[in-house]
Amino acid sequence: MRTTRRGWTMLLLVVALSAAYNCGATDIIQTIAGGGSLEGYKPDEANLALSRGLALGPLGDLFLSDSGHNQILKINPTTGLITVVAGNGSYCFFGDGLPAPSAALANPGALAFDAQGNLFIADRDNFRVRRVDALSGLISTVAGSGVQTDLNANPPVPLGDGGAATSATFGSVAALAVDSSGAIYVADGVNACIRKFTVGGTIATIAGTPGNSGFAGDNTSGGAAAAQFNSPNGVAVDTSGNVYIADSGNRRIRKLDTTSTVTTIGGDGTGGNNGFGGDGGPATSAQIGTQAGLRLDGNTLLICCVSPGRIRRIDFTSGMIFSVAGNGGTVIGDLGPATGAALSQPRDTVVDSGGNIYIYDSNNGRIRRVDKATGFIDTVIGTGLRGFVGDRGPNQNGVLGRPQGAIFDAAGNLFIADTENHAIRKVAADGTITTLAGNGTAGPNVGSGDGGPATLASLDSPADVTVVGSTLYICDTGHDRIRAVDLGSKTITTFVTLNNPVAIVADTAGNLYVARNNQIDKVAPDKTVTSYVGSNPVNTATNPNGDGLPAANARLSGPLGLALGPAGELYIADTGHDTIRLISAGGTMTSTIAGGGTTLGDGGAATSASLNNPAGVTVDASGTRLIISDTDNQRIRAVDLSTKIITTIAGTGTAGFAGDGDIAAAAQVNLPGKIFVNGPALVFADVDNNRIRKIVPAIDIDPKLLSFAAKLTFAIDKKTGEMALGKDSVALKAALALPAGIAAANLKIQVDIIDLHQQIQLDASGKMPKPVKPAKKTTLPPFAFTLPGNGPAPVSKFTLALKGTSVAGAKPTAFSFSSKGTFREELGRAGFSDVTTDKAGVTLPVRVNITLGTTTFTGLTNVLYKATQGKGGSAGSIKTK
Repeated sequence: MRTTRRGWTMLLLVVALSAAYNCGATDIIQTIAGGGSLEGYKPDEANLALSRGLALGPLGDLFLSDSGHNQILKINPTTGLITVVAGNGSYCFFGDGLPAPSAALANPGALAFDAQGNLFIADRDNFRVRRVDALSGLISTVAGSGVQTDLNANPPVPLGDGGAATSATFGSVAALAVDSSGAIYVADGVNACIRKFTVGGTIATIAGTPGNSGFAGDNTSGGAAAAQFNSPNGVAVDTSGNVYIADSGNRRIRKLDTTSTVTTIGGDGTGGNNGFGGDGGPATSAQIGTQAGLRLDGNTLLICCVSPGRIRRIDFTSGMIFSVAGNGGTVIGDLGPATGAALSQPRDTVVDSGGNIYIYDSNNGRIRRVDKATGFIDTVIGTGLRGFVGDRGPNQNGVLGRPQGAIFDAAGNLFIADTENHAIRKVAADGTITTLAGNGTAGPNVGSGDGGPATLASLDSPADVTVVGSTLYICDTGHDRIRAVDLGSKTITTFVTLNNPVAIVADTAGNLYVARNNQIDKVAPDKTVTSYVGSNPVNTATNPNGDGLPAANARLSGPLGLALGPAGELYIADTGHDTIRLISAGGTMTSTIAGGGTTLGDGGAATSASLNNPAGVTVDASGTRLIISDTDNQRIRAVDLSTKIITTIAGTGTAGFAGDGDIAAAAQVNLPGKIFVNGPALVFADVDNNRIRKIVPAIDIDPKLLSFAAKLTFAIDKKTGEMALGKDSVALKAALALPAGIAAANLKIQVDIIDLHQQIQLDASGKMPKPVKPAKKTTLPPFAFTLPGNGPAPVSKFTLALKGTSVAGAKPTAFSFSSKGTFREELGRAGFSDVTTDKAGVTLPVRVNITLGTTTFTGLTNVLYKATQGKGGSAGSIKTK
C-alpha cells in the first residue's frame, strides 16, 4: 500500500453496527478454491503461463506479465519476493478506480514505465491500455474503449483517431513504449500501424495505413502515413524521439525518425517465419524471422526473434547484427553460454543497471538471465511448467486454470477438474490443495500413465469429475476417454474410451451418464456403454427437439451439464439450444423445462425465459429447485419445480469478480459453469474467474450480538512513499447459539470480513493446532536471486475462545476471534484507499460472515473509516475514493 502524503501516518478504523436485524435467510457467495496467485512463492517455484511482457521498475524491481493468470507480478531482485501488482486472476474487464490487485485483466502483455513511475499495461483481450498510478496504486484505463476495431464491418468500427484516447479502438495492443515526455506508443498489430497518445489526451496513427497490411514506404521522406506494415509486434523509442518497430510479418526491423520517414534497419524479409542468418554481417542482409519485443540498450537494439528462438542485437554504429542468446535447439542450456541455450518463442527483454539481460522465454515458461560478465545464461524465475501451481499446504486457495467440473466425496474432500492445467486437484477439508492426477502437461500419448501413480499421468483438458465409492472418474476430454483413479492406491487407469466426454454424473447403482458431442451415453459398472439420450434424434418442423418422445429421439446440441434428480430423472444443460431438458426416469419421455424465450424472464415461467449457453444444472438439496448456470448471461438461476417460476439467485449479468462474502444476487460471476450440491451449499465453477465458488444460505445476526473493531498503524518511507513499518489487529466478538450436533473436535470456524478470509480448525481434542515452522533456507544455484526461507506463505496469527457449558448443544456460546499480520494488505485488496479522511470519517458498509461447521451467520455492519496524519504529515484532509 502507498499513501498520498509522505511522513508518519496513523490509521484508525472504528466499526459501528447500525444495520437493522433482518429475519429470514440470506444467500451468501464465497470462494472455496482458486483465486490464488504466485505471491509468496519463490522464483524457482513460479509457473508462468504463456506470458509476455517485462519491465524494470524505478527501484530496480523486475515486473512481468503473468498472462495466463491475468496478473502483473513484481519480483524483488535481492529478496526474491514475488508480489501481485495488478490483477485478481479473473479474465475480464473490471476495477478501474480500485487498487490494482483488485482489478481484472484479460491476457495482459507488454509493460512500460514513464518517468514518474506509473506502470502501463497492455490489457490485450480488453483492447485497452491500463495504468497503475505510482502513488495511489489505483488502476485506470488511459486508452481504448474495450471495442476491437473492425474497418470491414457494416457499419465500420473506426479507430477513433483524433478523438480522446479512452474512446479509441484497437485491433490489438501488441506492444507499448513510453518516451521521455510521457507519450505512449502502441504497436497495433491487427491494424498494421503504430499509434500514439498522451494520458488524458487524444490518439493518432503516426505510421502505417490502418487495415492495409503490406510492405511499402521505405525511404520516402515524411511518408510514414502512407507506409505499410505487417503485424507490427514490438515498439521502442529512443531519447531523440526515433521509434523502432518490429515489423514481424515482413520479417524486418524498421525505424520511424523524427521527420516521419521510415527505413529498414534490420532483416531482408526472406527466410520465412523461422529465418535465421547473417550474424556478424550487415543487419539489413540478415534473416530474422518473426519478432516481438524490442529493447534499446545503449547504442544497440535488442530483438526478440520469436520463431527462430533467438535474441539478436543490432549495433547502430556499425550496422552489424549479432546473436546474444538462443541457438534454435531444444536443450535448455542453463549455466552455459547463452548462444548455446534453447529459447522457445522469446517475447520480451529488459536490461538491468549492470547490463544483464533478462529474457521472457515464453514457451519454456521461464525468465532467463544473460550475465554481462560471463555471457552465461540461467533461469531466474519459473519452472518450465505453465501455471501449474498451488500445492502449498492448508488454507492456500491455489492457482486454477479455467476449472470446470468439481465434486465432493463423502469425507469432505473437493476434487476439481483444473482444465487448463491438465490436472485434477484435491482440496482437503482443512483447505490444503494438492494434485491428485495429472502432471501438468497434456501430452501427445493418450492413456499415458495408466497403471501407475495418477500424478505422473498425462491428462488433456479434463472437463468433469464424479466419485463412486472409492473411485474418482475423470472426463479426460482431449484424450477421448474416461479415466478412473483409485482413491486408496492413487493409481490411474482408462475406464472406457468415448469421443470428447465433457460432463459426467453417477447414479446410486454406479452407472455413469456421460455427455459427449450431441448425445448422452450410459456406462454400466461392467464398462458396457449404451446410448441413452440422442442416439436417434428427430428434427422436424413440428417437433425440432424431440419433446414428448423417448430419450433416444431427443435432439441435443453440445450439452455441457448433467444432473440426476431424486427420482432418477436426468436434467441436461442443452447448451447449444439454450435450454434445460428433462429426461424422465428410464428415458421414457423428453421435455424442455427452462429456456426458449426471448427475454430474461425472471419472475415468469421458466420455459418463457431466455438462457444463453447454459453450462451447468443441478437440483438443490431440498429437491424443490432446479439450479442453472446461465453462463453467457453471467447468472446463476433457480426454477421452482412446483410453480415452474424462474429467478436469478447470483450474478448481476455483468462479467467480473466481486461480492465474495456478500449477498449472492449482488455479486459478479464470470462464465459460471458446472454446478452441483454439497449439503445446503450450491457449488459452481466460476470459470473465467479461475475459482470454485459456493452459494450458502446464511442466518442473519442480531447486531446487538456482534462487535467488530480494527486498528492499523504504520510508518511511511519519506523517500519512496512505501509503507515501512506496520502493526494491525482485528477483533470480532459474537454471542451465537451453535447449531445442535457441532462438536469441539475438528470444529471448522471461518470468518470473512470483506475480502479478509480467516479460517481455523480445531484438532481432534478440540484444541488449537500448533503453528507451522518455516523450513531452513536452500542452497542457491548460480545467478539466482537471493531467496527468503522456505515454508508456507505468511498467515495471520489467531486467538480463539469458545466459552459455555456445551459446544454440541444449542446453548448460547461466546465466540471471539482476533488476527494480526495481514489486515492492511487485505484492506487494500478489498477496495479501501489508504488516504486521510475528514474529522468525521467515512462510513463504508462491511459484511461479516461467521461459519461454524456447516452453518453460516451473516451481518451487515458500517465501518467508520478514519485516517489521521501524525508527525511529518501534511495538515488538512483528503477525501476517500
